[in-house]
Amino acid sequence: MLLVIDLPVARIGEDFLKLKDIVARLPAGNIATLKILEEIRVKNNKVPWHKLIRFALHIPKHSIIAWMVVLNRLPTKDKLSSQGLNVDMVCLLCNRADESRDHML
Repeated sequence: MLLVIDLPVARIGEDFLKLKDIVARLPAGNIATLKILEEIRVKNNKVPWHKLIRFALHIPKHSIIAWMVVLNRLPTKDKLSSQGLNVDMVCLLCNRADESRDHML
């Protein structure tokens, strides 16, 4: 048996009230986490490079690295140096140029 307790509004946040309204709109007895997620997530237009990251049989590790490349978030030596770390900027692969996303790719 499921027990539903209404909490005092003063003690709960606005997000909880929104979630409570979403759950109330779903069919009774058919509340699934996925349905709640679909209701609360922000639905934006797809970026042009979404098929590069997500496709059938993608390997999650590779997808994350590709996503970091597109967003220029790889921890390359130029990024680490800009964050104040004292690192040797020379690329370990070629020993000729500074390591950066553009140099590596």
